[in-house]
Amino acid sequence: MRMALAILLLLYLGNTGCSVGMASSGTPDPDMNKLKEGVTREQIESTFGEPEEIATNDQGNQVAIYEYEIGNNPDEKRAVAHFALDVYTLGLWEVVGTLMEAVKGDTYELEVTYDKNNQVINFKHLDGPVSSAENEATGEGNCGTAYTTC
Repeated sequence: MRMALAILLLLYLGNTGCSVGMASSGTPDPDMNKLKEGVTREQIESTFGEPEEIATNDQGNQVAIYEYEIGNNPDEKRAVAHFALDVYTLGLWEVVGTLMEAVKGDTYELEVTYDKNNQVINFKHLDGPVSSAENEATGEGNCGTAYTTC
């Protein structure tokens, strides 16, 4: 009987924590105020990370595509709530909580054009969330939001 109880306890403890960890280690929204003409590539990459793609346009300037996420900030209160629900439901909440955390936030693309001195000369938010299959299929985006242009 003790062995069965010990195995159940280990299974329970092994099943908790994914949603808790995901909630506490989200991605902070980028500081969009740093995005302006004249700033350096280093400043952009310190905010948006390494580019997903780099190409050279007809004028010889580099064009970089960055992906960034909005709406998945780390949140200790959300993590505590997931933990409490895990304990209350004996780990069953983990299925729901992990799925909730997995779909949190939207990913967008940003196109930045740099001059020969690696300074921003142009930028634009590409249309709609990258993760939205409907937007990709229809070509429609989230016009009117602070993070996209149409």
